[in-house]
Amino acid sequence: MEWSNLTSQSGSEFFRSFGVSERHISEILNAATRATYNQNADSVNALSAALANVPDVMTITSRGHRQVFEKFVKDANATLFLNSQVSTLRMRVNMSDGFHIKVKSIKWNSNANTWTVRSTNGSIDYRNAVLAAPIHTSQISLPESLTVQVPERPHESIFTTVLSTNSSYPDPTYFGLKPTARAPRTILTTATGGGGEPEFLSLKYHSIIRANGNDEYVVKILSEERLPDETLERLFGPESVKWVRTHEVRILSLPFGSAKTHNSDRTVEDPCSYADDHLPPYQA
Repeated sequence: MEWSNLTSQSGSEFFRSFGVSERHISEILNAATRATYNQNADSVNALSAALANVPDVMTITSRGHRQVFEKFVKDANATLFLNSQVSTLRMRVNMSDGFHIKVKSIKWNSNANTWTVRSTNGSIDYRNAVLAAPIHTSQISLPESLTVQVPERPHESIFTTVLSTNSSYPDPTYFGLKPTARAPRTILTTATGGGGEPEFLSLKYHSIIRANGNDEYVVKILSEERLPDETLERLFGPESVKWVRTHEVRILSLPFGSAKTHNSDRTVEDPCSYADDHLPPYQA
């Protein structure tokens, strides 16, 4: 797809090359990449930075995006093994006279190597195998000749907090505003500003629900650390938070292209996706 130019340089470098101002990169681009990837724009590739800046109003799939992939499987006439734990992936070197394999109604003779996948369903040979998991943390036994080609990378955590509150807006005094002021319902952060590192990466009022005859507001917060109750009270007011759910997402760090520094990009889980999957529909 000719995306090498987008994956070989950082988001900051890419946008700067098109004349985007440093202020826009610092205040707009950084805010978006921090909220999406827990990284500044100079630490993610340009493709990821561009994706982080998609419009806030997007089209979603009713009843879940998973239906798209389920349709892929159905249209491919493939066999789907659910609740199957893969334990081993091995390359099978075939004899020079070839061999005969049958998968469903497709037959072929080949001298090429094949892959044997061992799982709770037994062992099955495949012509090709795609490992859609972090190679060093998948708990799948792999050939050493394969694993040595992929260097190990450190992991970091990001926390998705979903909560309900009876506060229609965040507490303005938390942000240094007057008690009578109205704080925004969507707040992004940057790495600069002189006020120290923010306690969270992003905060957004997502929807309204009815609980015990009263309106409650569902809020999604991304942060580098687990937010204690004291912080949530300062954000929304004493005894205003009704319930809290926090999910820790492990991030696999990977370098990109020819970048001079050891940058990283999210490749394991998307905390925003976790939160969206666990939020009620918007009712306001």
